[in-house]
Amino acid sequence: MALAEAQSNPPAAAPSGSGVTVRAVVIGLVFIFLVNLAVGKIELIVGRYLASGIPPIPAVLTLALLVPLMALVRKVSPRLALGRREILTIYCLMLVSVPFAATYGIRSFLPRLTVMQYYATPENHFGEYTQHIPEWFAPTNMQAVQAMYEGGDTPGVPWGVWVKPLGLWLLFFVFLFITTLSLMTIMARQWAEAERLPYPLVQLPMEMVDPQRGHGMLANFFTNPLAWIGITLALVYNALNIANAFNPAIPSIKQNTSLDNMFTERPWDAIRPLILSTYPGYIGFGYLVSQELCGSIVVFTWLAKFLGMTGSMMGYEQAGFPFWQEQSAGGYVALALYMLWVARGHLGNVWRKALGANDVDDRDQMMPYRWAVIGLIAGTAFFLIWTSLAGMAWQLALPFWLIVLCFGLTYGRVRAEAGIPDDFLYPYRLPQMLIVNAIGPRGMLRMAGPQSVVVMEIMAFLSRFHPTQTMAAYQTDVMQIAKLGHISRRALSGLLLLAFVCGLVFAFWGHFSTFYSVGLNVLEGNPRNSDWRTNDTVGAFAGMVTRIENPTGADLTRTGWALGGGLFALGLAAARMVWLRFPLHPLGYIVALAYGPSTALWFPFMLVFIIKWLLLKIGGIGAFRRLIPLFIGLVVGHYLFGGVAWPIISLFYDTAVSGRYYTIF
Repeated sequence: MALAEAQSNPPAAAPSGSGVTVRAVVIGLVFIFLVNLAVGKIELIVGRYLASGIPPIPAVLTLALLVPLMALVRKVSPRLALGRREILTIYCLMLVSVPFAATYGIRSFLPRLTVMQYYATPENHFGEYTQHIPEWFAPTNMQAVQAMYEGGDTPGVPWGVWVKPLGLWLLFFVFLFITTLSLMTIMARQWAEAERLPYPLVQLPMEMVDPQRGHGMLANFFTNPLAWIGITLALVYNALNIANAFNPAIPSIKQNTSLDNMFTERPWDAIRPLILSTYPGYIGFGYLVSQELCGSIVVFTWLAKFLGMTGSMMGYEQAGFPFWQEQSAGGYVALALYMLWVARGHLGNVWRKALGANDVDDRDQMMPYRWAVIGLIAGTAFFLIWTSLAGMAWQLALPFWLIVLCFGLTYGRVRAEAGIPDDFLYPYRLPQMLIVNAIGPRGMLRMAGPQSVVVMEIMAFLSRFHPTQTMAAYQTDVMQIAKLGHISRRALSGLLLLAFVCGLVFAFWGHFSTFYSVGLNVLEGNPRNSDWRTNDTVGAFAGMVTRIENPTGADLTRTGWALGGGLFALGLAAARMVWLRFPLHPLGYIVALAYGPSTALWFPFMLVFIIKWLLLKIGGIGAFRRLIPLFIGLVVGHYLFGGVAWPIISLFYDTAVSGRYYTIF
């Protein structure tokens, strides 16, 4: 049962006007600046994550504060109170900008530009390959690079050496943003109207800003007793864990518990790692996910684990078997192509409109279809020109870019249909490694040479982390929020770009101010053992050096499993077309395997599957609808207590205490 099936109330009449006001934009930009200020002064120093989460913690906090505050202001001066569309506009601006200040934002990108220069030693051979780094990618001034990692002797950031590379990278990210916005604009009508996807994460802001509407699933949210039960459950959950941080003798509900000790003998040890997660976000938003997806995540997780155990029983010891992430990566690419094929009629209309046809109405879209097509083509051309100027052969750049776009498209679809609040719902590193495995390091060197391999490793931040996926996912959320909130998408589109650029500039300022003050080596409270993203990047370049100096052929095994994963995902999609009630979902397959055997999704989604099955059996669809506020309250409460209150409280205590309760958003 999808969430869309539970939405039976007719929509309210659309209000007049675009819904976008100058004061909403100004307030949104101020909030974005304040978030970056807090990140630079708190999160980067002590490691208390303030800007993470899906949706971002600051965005949800803004809703939780503005909605009741505006209710009070409206009683005093209705003209001063922000309307629901203005609050939604602020929320949308924060969605597209805050993630790049968070833990997987520019912090995951900047080390790619400088680690080879700073960490070069005779042993790792990095110094032999720094010549392949384009001069316009990063400063050539080693004093500036060293000061970034160790903290400068003099106060201030040497902006003079950084202004050119950061300006060029800002341009790169702007084109990336436009490319994903164009792609999501092209797919928006197909997903929202033709396929009627549920957009689970959109339900939270849409109902929180309209608590007095008097109808709908979350009507009167802040006065609904069930919502406060959910908030109370989140309070108890976090209070126990916080109390346990101060006194380990107090029982707690651990967010993640390893069950590895239960499986120590062969062949059962192949099931490890096995993580039992109680993350409230999975449970709360999981309640809004269809039963097919919930069940599929559980089924495919355990099928993969039992396949690994079967291989162990048969003496098959190859590392990585059964290649979880390769299967997921193949499914990601295959499902992107499948979605385009399913939407071929709609895409034909988009193309005709781009060529000037008048029988296709695109006035309600984020941008005219002509500009969306131009944006997609321009973004692709920009990437190929960028990488060509950097020295990366087009034979590597083009497939890498197309795979990255496929991942962005499928990730956007996962957000629209499943809404699972997790960053790593894609097989990280695989956009790059699919090419490496298929061609082989030896073939890459013959085809393009070491310059291309080095540049590809720098650009592989698009593969290891997820700026493309983040942009696509939040853009598709914003489009649906604008549609349901009666906000002009055209008026909002330019403001999204403005907010993104401002957020990126604020993030550069906040991060570099902290880097040159305390040093990247002690980021987030690390005792001079470097930021984990830096260590991860050092490992990536070490792997690159190995591939260049000791090249091997193609990895046909991993490539074969990727192809098999793609065919299996297509088979599941075909089965759902032939048998309408086929219970297994291809998105559940690729999501379950995306993070590898360390995935923590299976237990919370098994739990919500059982809860919803019992509710539907006992009370029917009415019982399911009535309990939605409880589960949304659980999410809101966890954001407030675990995502806001605990990070602030923990600032005043030693890491020996605060580290015992590490909230993950």
